[in-house]
Amino acid sequence: MHRPRPVRPKGGAGEAEATGRHPTDRGKPGTKRHLLTEARGVPVAVVATGANRTDMTALGDLLDAAVVEPAPGGPPQLALDRGYDDDQCRAEAATRGDTPHTPPKASAERPPPPPGHPDRHPPRRWVVEAAPS
Repeated sequence: MHRPRPVRPKGGAGEAEATGRHPTDRGKPGTKRHLLTEARGVPVAVVATGANRTDMTALGDLLDAAVVEPAPGGPPQLALDRGYDDDQCRAEAATRGDTPHTPPKASAERPPPPPGHPDRHPPRRWVVEAAPS
């Protein structure tokens, strides 16, 4: 038989300091869906990982899970978001013959160029965000 827990007051003294880190960093259960699409947004690969894993660790598995061959005519172009701006991700893509295009992460040492500057990564609409999930 289910017994309700006693009600305790919320917002007690020190509660804001005691909330801890982000839930995915605490190893709580959950999943992330990593999706690879072709240029028009049609899904070609899906990989599910734990919510506490970084996106970079799933890139190799995602590229290996593709169910269609790339179109002929040069190396496949792989548009990634800033979460994949890492040497490991570039190496994973290069070993599979893909050409990665990743906007660089901004930092205090390397701020992003101002809008309109030729070195600024061009804005793109990510078709993966509109893909059916």
